[in-house]
Amino acid sequence: MKKRWFRMTLSAVLILSLMTSCKRIEVFQKGKATDANGEEMTWDEYTEDFFVSSITEDALTMHYFIQYPENFGIDEYEDTLGTIYSEEPEEDQYTWASDALKELEAYPDSTLTDQQKLDKETLTWYLETEKMGEDEKFAYYKEYAAPMYGIQSNLPINFANYAFNEPTDVDHYLALLDDVPRYMNELFLYEQEKANRGYGMADYLIDQVIEECSDFLGESVEDNVLVTTFDERIDSLSLESGKAEEYKASNMKKVEESVFPAYQDFMSNMETLKGMCKGSGALPEFEHGKEYFEYLARGASSSDRTVEELKELLQNYIDQQYGEITMMAMADPDLLSKMDDPDYGAEDPVDILELIASRMGNVLVPDIGSAKYTVRYVPKSLEGSSNPAFCFIPQIDNVESAIYINQSPEYEHMDFFITVAHEGYPGHMYQNTYYYGTDPAHFRYILDFSGYTEGWAVYISYRALELSDIEDASIQRLLALDSALGYEFSALADIGVNYEGWTQEELADFFEEYGLSGGDIEDLYYQLISTPGVYLSYSAAACEIWDLQKYAMEKLGEDYNDVDFHRIILDAGPTSFSILKERVDEFAASRS
Repeated sequence: MKKRWFRMTLSAVLILSLMTSCKRIEVFQKGKATDANGEEMTWDEYTEDFFVSSITEDALTMHYFIQYPENFGIDEYEDTLGTIYSEEPEEDQYTWASDALKELEAYPDSTLTDQQKLDKETLTWYLETEKMGEDEKFAYYKEYAAPMYGIQSNLPINFANYAFNEPTDVDHYLALLDDVPRYMNELFLYEQEKANRGYGMADYLIDQVIEECSDFLGESVEDNVLVTTFDERIDSLSLESGKAEEYKASNMKKVEESVFPAYQDFMSNMETLKGMCKGSGALPEFEHGKEYFEYLARGASSSDRTVEELKELLQNYIDQQYGEITMMAMADPDLLSKMDDPDYGAEDPVDILELIASRMGNVLVPDIGSAKYTVRYVPKSLEGSSNPAFCFIPQIDNVESAIYINQSPEYEHMDFFITVAHEGYPGHMYQNTYYYGTDPAHFRYILDFSGYTEGWAVYISYRALELSDIEDASIQRLLALDSALGYEFSALADIGVNYEGWTQEELADFFEEYGLSGGDIEDLYYQLISTPGVYLSYSAAACEIWDLQKYAMEKLGEDYNDVDFHRIILDAGPTSFSILKERVDEFAASRS
């Protein structure tokens, strides 16, 4: 049975809110205004230094961003997964964003092109946000092992999606497997220190983390996802038989002797942390927790609004959409039943992508031709720790996206049209392909503006319903509102739990006010605690785009059209909504 808003349960809210998760590696290091010889760098040289220093922090990140490092001036790099925990903080750990902001002063706007000014403004906004969180008082507030979003759950799928373009890629991959024991031990040491300082994970979440690891390990090494997917990728390289078998044997040995023991040790070690969290582990229990959430909220939403203003924005849209659904249902009492089995025109993910692609160009969004992509299915051992669908961003020098669909029975009730539109056309895959086609400065690829990217995908996936075979506009609208409310309820709950300090009982009361019940409130409560601010990337950011669209309509009047509005957003690339509003102003001025 499909879950609809008027019949929605808490479990439906939970699933709608986690409908999509797009894999983006969070990394960024500061550059320097002078090179190794003390020579002043140009803006392009400076930002390229940002880019290179960031992606070479760990080899897995680098491989996901670029196919051929040598073409980016990277001739040597260490096969490491990076650093999670160190007893001594790096020298600039709590000053890097502030230092970088000072370095930007060396590049006045008068010396930059229009595009470079936009890039600088975007970088400045990003650094100002990071400056909010670089205070030592927030040390160990960040959670690296959250169920579904943590390193332990993401590392296997990252390895499984590691592209083998040539034999040297395989060599680097195998070397990275050797680093898993150190890396997973550092993850535990971080969690241990976090718990020792009073910021530990609740037992409920520790059990989920351990269960994820157990599911990944499965029953045998031979059937493990890191073995089966490796063999498939090796076969695709068309190597000599002897070499292919040598690689397969080496991988099997490393999975058995490095990866498996690392995960088994991590599971055992996490057991020792049980009982150390005396409360729920929510941010409001920490001395500076609310302030830390304000930092997370700004980064997650890509918005200048305060937490209270974001809450008001969300509440306004809930009230508006709730009222709209009520009026529609009163006007047509049979409307809800018509939603039960909508005919989108396609059901298979590939067919959905092809249908949307054939209808969207210069109608809803600018035409970009065809994008390169593959649709894959989440390995069975990872279904329990993966979202319903997610998209891997393409490499800069190999623009091919990978969309993963989770076939777990937990998600079999879902209509995948909106989900596939979110991840593919005209969502993440389209947005990435469009932006890569503008040939932006390399550092722009790695700035994390999740509010922009997720907000776009949520907003445009609803608009994609207009391209389906559903002819009744009221059904299209109701399906969009049904999904949007799920996101918005969860975002308000996120603020309630992680900023206002709601208890489980208060969380239940909040949902009951809207007639939502029947789900596992404890599971939702701890899920919110483990991922503070995440839901703002989806719902609050989508609300920002709806507000921006209203603003553009007011500014442009009869000159407004969807394709131009969407082009403004897409041309700017991942950035803040305040900067996007400036771009709307510039576009309107050019038309007057």
